[in-house]
Amino acid sequence: MAFGSQLAETCPHPSLSTEAHPPPAEACRKIFVEDDYGFVVLDAEGVVRYANRAALDLLGYTADQTIGRHMSDFVDEPEHQLAAAAMAEMAVPAEDDIPLVMTLLGADGRQIHVEVGGRSYLDDPEVGAIVLRLRGYESQRCLENFFSDIVASAPLEENLTSLVQSVRHVLRGAEVAIAHHWDGSGFGSAVTTSLPSLLTGAIRLEGADQAVTPWARAITTGRVQVLADLSTLPRPLRHAAEQRGLASCWALPITVPYDDAPLAALVVWRPVASPPMQAHLAWMDRVGQAASLAFERDHTEQVLVRAATIDSLTGIANRAHFFSQLEDAMRSGPSGLAVLYLDLDGFKPVNDTHGHRLGDRLLTAVARALQMNVRPGDLVARLGGDEFAVLCPGVVAEAEATSIANRLIKVVAAPLAVDGVTVRVGLSVGIAFARRHGLTYDSLLDAADRALYRAKRRGKGRWQVAADPILV
Repeated sequence: MAFGSQLAETCPHPSLSTEAHPPPAEACRKIFVEDDYGFVVLDAEGVVRYANRAALDLLGYTADQTIGRHMSDFVDEPEHQLAAAAMAEMAVPAEDDIPLVMTLLGADGRQIHVEVGGRSYLDDPEVGAIVLRLRGYESQRCLENFFSDIVASAPLEENLTSLVQSVRHVLRGAEVAIAHHWDGSGFGSAVTTSLPSLLTGAIRLEGADQAVTPWARAITTGRVQVLADLSTLPRPLRHAAEQRGLASCWALPITVPYDDAPLAALVVWRPVASPPMQAHLAWMDRVGQAASLAFERDHTEQVLVRAATIDSLTGIANRAHFFSQLEDAMRSGPSGLAVLYLDLDGFKPVNDTHGHRLGDRLLTAVARALQMNVRPGDLVARLGGDEFAVLCPGVVAEAEATSIANRLIKVVAAPLAVDGVTVRVGLSVGIAFARRHGLTYDSLLDAADRALYRAKRRGKGRWQVAADPILV
């Protein structure tokens, strides 16, 4: 059933015929004014009889392209049924006037999310129509996406992109960025509508020039900075902004909850030379608070991931993460995979002589040395105590694995200065290869462990290759 037929069938009204005429302009003015809300007047059949300037601007149409057309022409096809049902409800006077978010089609064919409210004036003899109230919903939709993404633990950049787009929809013609990870001279990264890095502070200027940028001043003062014109900007910034038709800049510092000082900023460039109104400042402040939430959530997730995967003493991978990565590697196939099981020689005497504090520092120094002497892509982990392991993907030849083992034995055997004390320890290594299908990571590690203790029995400070692990 067509949109118009649905509407006529569900809300017939004897006072209007299909030949209804536009309501008098004076009657229209009783209902709405020409402001930021769009207003559209429909007859009982759903034909547009009047649209104010705000409604036309919202969808990009002229009056000639709108008057006399059925409302269904402006509704995205998948929502025709929803629109017909909503119109039927609007045709009946009701206590509540709850707007509905719908997808309308702009003059250029693009989808536009619009908040649509409506009220019936069919019983008013001067009007005899249904009046729709339209308001752009793109900004709120971006905010809804932001909060949905926060709940879904979406990446930080995705969260910030939703906020940036939300501001852009509120401030027409503006270019917007949220720049973050301030290091005292510039930002490490920025999420932006279409601004070049120079206009977000992600590209550093000369020291003196950088200090007078609105974002640097916002960060250092903790207050909103407003450049109602660009006359005081450093020449490179002013030139880049003017080339893009931008005439003013506002910068809001964003407090990152886990730091004492702002380390991010909302940067807004506008094509008009003007200061922000109070409404602008209030909106920017809300966006800044939302960005703080995104930074806090991202930081919390990083802390949780680190706690789950990193050894708290040495800063390298922990036992659980090593086992997880080994299991994933073996699931993809055993070809070209070696495991090195490492144990320090002589660690207990050092620990007993100099105390556990120095022993912990020694373990950290050893972990750092191991990481610096494996191949890119190898995973070094602390399994517990003075035991370490290295996961070596892509190792086919035995000589390659033994070469890695020899290098690690040599670097650990060198004297280490720890807290002003020179200490010596050694390293024994057991090597096992995943050469057969059906192996478990337990059987592979067990083989490497047994090879390690054979190496220790042979005199320590050496490596031993395991026999092929047993299928279990």
